Amino acid sequence: MDKATAAVRSGTTYAVCAISNPPSSTDIHDYREVRLTALRTDPSAYSSTYEREAAFDEETWRARLTGSGKVTLVARARRPDTLDGSTEGRGEGVGCMRMIAARSLPAGEGPQGVDPERGYFVFGMWVRPEHRRRGVGSRLLESGLAWVLEDAAARMGSEGAAGVWLAVTATNSGAKRMYEEAGFRELPEEHSADDLPGEIWMSRKMQVNVFNEL
Repeated sequence: MDKATAAVRSGTTYAVCAISNPPSSTDIHDYREVRLTALRTDPSAYSSTYEREAAFDEETWRARLTGSGKVTLVARARRPDTLDGSTEGRGEGVGCMRMIAARSLPAGEGPQGVDPERGYFVFGMWVRPEHRRRGVGSRLLESGLAWVLEDAAARMGSEGAAGVWLAVTATNSGAKRMYEEAGFRELPEEHSADDLPGEIWMSRKMQVNVFNEL
């Protein structure tokens, strides 16, 4: 997967970048800033809290972002007057998302029926309100799915399928529509996110080395 992909929306350039694994101090700062803003802005969307994660030291953040079977993505925005790179460097962090392989999660986390060797989860998808409806979330998801194909191909070769799962607030019609456009489908009621009241599970399958839904 390319380290960055970019698109121009409403006069602003957006780039989606994968945080280094293990991360540098700059990577940790970038992700921490966006993650804490997400927790503060939309607290009902998370099982964690701003107060809890604001108290994390750098080594706690480093441990969260380090390890096999995971990728952390940050979306950055740059205004047209800074595109020459003379100011604002990497750009403002406006969104984030994590993709984690089921094999890297504690046993039993997620809905029933997830193959620990072939399953992947979307976690912490968030975009700043003022940058929503500009394709940022879709770019984050696209980059995460590309990483899934790379990781699955390295483990399974050219044959087989990977499953990608996520939980979304049932009333968040915009997010559900974005996921549906990316090939995700809502799971039956018995797979509802019991640990996250008001959330539903969605999933899609991906053929290894083919970026499309089975």
